[in-house]
Amino acid sequence: MILVRFSEINDNNVGTVQMIEHNTTSTSSISDGLYFENITVPAPVRDNGMRPVLRINLKTKELYYDYFIPETIETKVKGLQQENSELKQAVAELTMLMAAAPTA
Repeated sequence: MILVRFSEINDNNVGTVQMIEHNTTSTSSISDGLYFENITVPAPVRDNGMRPVLRINLKTKELYYDYFIPETIETKVKGLQQENSELKQAVAELTMLMAAAPTA
């Protein structure tokens, strides 16, 4: 028997595979895994610059990969620069509001 353990079940009945255990002898019921007599584990595509994450479709019992673009230093810096600009704008708006408010 092959045990596939997974987590993060979403609304589409898709889980993220955490572990595949081959030649398991136990077939006790578990909430975070499924038992298979035989299952094909696809090979990830590694030449596309993306990070593969093994998933399981719980309806079809099929394994597949989702691919994600890894965050780079450049994308992180760009995001922080955008956030910094938004915060500066918010501070400027609050300063204008305080300056325009009547004093008691």
